[in-house]
Amino acid sequence: MKPSYLLIILASIIIVSSIMIGALFPVELMFSVEPRYWYVVYVAGSIIETQSVPLYIIMWRVSSLLFLSWLSAVIIYIIKPLVTADALSVIIGLAFIVFNYLYLFTIGIPISFYPFIMIFHTIGHPLTYIDMGQVMAAYVAWRLLSLRRRGLLRMVF
Repeated sequence: MKPSYLLIILASIIIVSSIMIGALFPVELMFSVEPRYWYVVYVAGSIIETQSVPLYIIMWRVSSLLFLSWLSAVIIYIIKPLVTADALSVIIGLAFIVFNYLYLFTIGIPISFYPFIMIFHTIGHPLTYIDMGQVMAAYVAWRLLSLRRRGLLRMVF
């Protein structure tokens, strides 16, 4: 089996398992001190509390797991510069970009995007965050150009 097929299979396993884990398990408990018993849904400028898990929470879970997977691939590449780890970080980065923006567009609040930052226009003051989707897109473009310059893009993909 060619290395590119193994890379695609490995990336697919990581992405599909992140989707399944994010949909089935409360991943946010890894990042918080106390459990949540209700969630917030934004509808027409108002806040509604619900006990069912909204779609944007599932998208956030998946994008968080993909970010951790991407970080693991980057750490592996830093420790031992393998082309496979580099290409895997690109594929997982692309999946992170997709699920990050699915998360942002399913929240239901107005969002303004600027270069590398985004502003949530919620009730009260606007909240400014670093747009990790744009940061990841810059990383993916940089690594693809690096792979192409070294002539490894055709070998991997």
